[in-house]
Amino acid sequence: MTKVLPTILVSNDDGLGASGLSVLGRHLGKLGRVVIVSPDRQRSAGGHAITLKEPIRIKRIPDGIETWVTTGTPADCILIGIYEIIKDKVDLVVSGINHGANVGIDITYSGTVSAAMEGVICGIPSIAVSLASYSEVKECILEMAGDFTRKLAELVLRYGLPKDVLLNVNIPPIERPLGVRFTHQGSKRYLPRIIKRFDPSGEPYYWLDASPIDNDKDGSDLSAIRDGYISITPIKVDMTDYEHLDEVKELYREITETL
Repeated sequence: MTKVLPTILVSNDDGLGASGLSVLGRHLGKLGRVVIVSPDRQRSAGGHAITLKEPIRIKRIPDGIETWVTTGTPADCILIGIYEIIKDKVDLVVSGINHGANVGIDITYSGTVSAAMEGVICGIPSIAVSLASYSEVKECILEMAGDFTRKLAELVLRYGLPKDVLLNVNIPPIERPLGVRFTHQGSKRYLPRIIKRFDPSGEPYYWLDASPIDNDKDGSDLSAIRDGYISITPIKVDMTDYEHLDEVKELYREITETL
């Protein structure tokens, strides 16, 4: 009896030309069929946007791995990959390898994490992978990240994941990480800065900038990376704060009496 190989859908938010995307596709190709569906341009910090008010175009790119490029967002890429390109069972969604960490509050902005989240929403086990460096890294570090992702993907294919949960993976940019830590989302946030400038006609325009602020302690995604460990954080679709649900209900009870 012929063994059926898994189908793995790969995307990112850095665009088709990102080096992490091709490395990821090549390593995951050792596990089964890989289909890459990527945005046609940089989509970092685009969050979980989907395209509703304009058309999305897709194009097949000649490559050793089946590769498609779209004019849509990372979340669009997952939907198009599942329902238009593959049109069959997808066993795993992997997003990355992102250029830069996705820790703390970053995950709410991240197109990388959002692509994986869209996979979870579609009922598919999903992984988001980021390399915690904004500079160019040695090829051997990218290869290490790709190899680690393959090993993790093999385990997810074997054991699955809890319903509505994805794995957010952040890898330190060193040749030999000290190990793996299972972590919680850290407290990294940003101090916003608005830069105002003027165009030649005198009209103002703005750049958004920010400086990171954090006080992460042991157990967080950011502290793991700082210590030289790979961070794996389970993230769930359901964002309800069950811990404080009753507290909020009691504190604002009077609103129920106004109707």
